Amino acid sequence: MQINQVLVTDAPLNQELHAYSKNLAEIHDPTNHREKFKQFLEKFRHHAEFYTEIDLKTQTISWSYGLKEWMGHPKPADNDDQIDSLDKYIHPFALEWYRYYVKAMTAAFTEKTFTKTLDNRFVITVPMRNVQGQYLLIKMVSMPFGLTAKGRLATLINSWSLFGPYRGEGLSIEIFDGNKKMDEKKDDTLKTFRKKLAPCVSLDRKIRLSKGDIKYAGFVAHLSSINKKTGLDTILAYQKKLEKNEDIKEATVLRAIVRLHERTKVVLGYRELATQADGLRDPYLPDFDDPYHLIQYCIDSGIIDLLKSYRHR
Repeated sequence: MQINQVLVTDAPLNQELHAYSKNLAEIHDPTNHREKFKQFLEKFRHHAEFYTEIDLKTQTISWSYGLKEWMGHPKPADNDDQIDSLDKYIHPFALEWYRYYVKAMTAAFTEKTFTKTLDNRFVITVPMRNVQGQYLLIKMVSMPFGLTAKGRLATLINSWSLFGPYRGEGLSIEIFDGNKKMDEKKDDTLKTFRKKLAPCVSLDRKIRLSKGDIKYAGFVAHLSSINKKTGLDTILAYQKKLEKNEDIKEATVLRAIVRLHERTKVVLGYRELATQADGLRDPYLPDFDDPYHLIQYCIDSGIIDLLKSYRHR
């Protein structure tokens, strides 16, 4: 994404994953476990679920099942379609940060050594379009599948579950070890995830968060419950009114929200997205002129929390 200069980019992650693929050994699978498991999935035919296997060495989708049946899209060609060939179905509003999150978490997994498959996993929710043009809420579960003899990650198997029509839910990413949800106190993967994303996010003043930005982000949920449809012009007019009445505290909050609103617009790439207006018309997604809804989306998606962690970098 380029807005005057690069503020958010996945180039560092692409370089890292490309370098990893070049040095990756062959998959060690003496019992042919991978093929047996894929045959099981095809035979079982899970309801409202499709699958892809991502090969990190070839950077392709090496296998898929169920996409045509549940989404109506053509089946990716095994070992031919690029690793991101399904990205064209992701809603453009969420696409860039979906890519950042998935690539950063994959890069974090490449630093781990695994003793078994399908146990660790990361989960991300994302809006994806079916062949009829309807956006559905999809939960993608990504699990280590093919391993080298030394336990390094070679392929991921992704389970994509359909949860119904998309209603503007934010991106969310979680990590599990078995049935236990992991956090930074229990596991270093989230810390590594943030570390992998750090070179992708510039600390240009256009997106740097001040202490006030962080503090007042917490007021957004309360204010949005009062009036989610308050436009920026209304906020600015209200701010001036408050300042005339010398209600400095509330005016300060509003100034911070206006500033935070501008930063979230930049981080989400509003100028580029504005050129895709036809593809963005969705009553459940935040309008770029709706600060409360837009900021709340960034809070729900973990973007505000991520930027907060980079404030002192």
